[in-house]
Amino acid sequence: MRFTFRVDHPPKTKGRPRLGRKRKAYTPVETLEAEDLIRTAYRDVCGPTFLGNVRVTVDYDKTGQTITIEETSATSTLRGDVDNYMKLTLDALQGAAFENDKKVVAITAVKH
Repeated sequence: MRFTFRVDHPPKTKGRPRLGRKRKAYTPVETLEAEDLIRTAYRDVCGPTFLGNVRVTVDYDKTGQTITIEETSATSTLRGDVDNYMKLTLDALQGAAFENDKKVVAITAVKH
């Protein structure tokens, strides 16, 4: 199965967790709102719930993003989230392989 939908709202980056009173971490409101916008857009077009492993492709532009989710037979023995593996890798290479990770314009990440 494959499903594609569009979110017509300028894309945002995920804000870093903040420390509030009593040194408790929280997610910035702007991040929560942006996540809710995407989630609501998916539900509004009656996107299916995928039960198996999936491949997610996102094409960003200034006005929004087109998201494709498709089932895949690929599996992995790694436990972590693929985006967290990639974030660590990009942060490690920042200042060595490239000046700043905002210069990275495309990523392909696969967990095996």
